Amino acid sequence: MNCGMGFVCRALQRVVASIERFTPEALFLSALLTSPMVLAQPDTLLDRSGVVARVKALNRQALNFYSSGKYAEGVSVAQEAVELSQSKLGPEHPDTATGLNNLAALYE
Repeated sequence: MNCGMGFVCRALQRVVASIERFTPEALFLSALLTSPMVLAQPDTLLDRSGVVARVKALNRQALNFYSSGKYAEGVSVAQEAVELSQSKLGPEHPDTATGLNNLAALYE
């Protein structure tokens, strides 16, 4: 693998090397991790997992506001979760649906 991307590339090389020692199925994962699409956008891949974590945290916070009867505070948090999820993960992502469901519950 020659990607010249610094830390991310070296990390992927170590992961691929360690995976290939264990199972034949790892060859598929190795090919996936070293695909040009992944190597061309490693920051996007890393950012997406951060977005998912942030959206999940916002959804949990919205549910906590709902459980404690603080609906107005919950609405603003749920709206933030939905906006972030729709813009970064897309309208079909399960966390987007969760955020919309939370928002609907807070408006009831």
